[in-house]
Amino acid sequence: MNITTSSKSERLKRIFTHNFREKFLAALCAAAVLMFAVCFKQVRQTYTFNIDTKTAPDSVLVSQNASSIEVTVSGTFFDLRRISIENPVINFDFSNEKTGEISRTVSGKLFPAVFKNIEIETISPETLIWRTEAKVEKTVPVSIVFDGENAGEDYTVEPAEIGITGAESAVNGLEKINSEKIPEDAFAEKTEIEIPLIFPEFTASTDGTLKVKVTKKAVGDEAAEAQKNEENTEKTESGE
Repeated sequence: MNITTSSKSERLKRIFTHNFREKFLAALCAAAVLMFAVCFKQVRQTYTFNIDTKTAPDSVLVSQNASSIEVTVSGTFFDLRRISIENPVINFDFSNEKTGEISRTVSGKLFPAVFKNIEIETISPETLIWRTEAKVEKTVPVSIVFDGENAGEDYTVEPAEIGITGAESAVNGLEKINSEKIPEDAFAEKTEIEIPLIFPEFTASTDGTLKVKVTKKAVGDEAAEAQKNEENTEKTESGE
């Protein structure tokens, strides 16, 4: 017996329409169960919080064992959906702490209120350690550095000295501040340039000076300067 195309279509139509209401309800229940299982399944999420540290005005932060904290939490889809944090930061204020080593144990109390009903699984690192030093000031001479055979005696620098502030261990051992290397051809077409200074770690200029002016002495300047120094010496010796 031959089955026509129209009879095949009718048969397929009956398959889909027969007990359609029951089939639709069954599919709807299956989808609801699947959604319930997915939404209420425990999932994990890791958040990274940057660390912002404030120290006393007379101290300098010289080290800390971490710049951020990673916290892994677990909860349902709905639990984690409530957590919306942009640029998460945890602040530590040591304005009233003495200089030296400072340590803190990281606990769930540090995190925002949205984490209150969420299970915190891991926190890394669990302990934070900072070290601060007393801030001191010192005035040191500026040393200009040349890239090549140029002699520094043929040049003048302004300012010749600079105030430095920073961590005690860094400033106390500082005898001078060097400039960046001046290229050999820096004075090929001019006699005056500005060159940045190189500040050691944990130090800075007291007045914000970052560059110095270096001037190449003109021919005859050295002789004139030597004569002027000699005249000043003679005046001093004669008591004038």
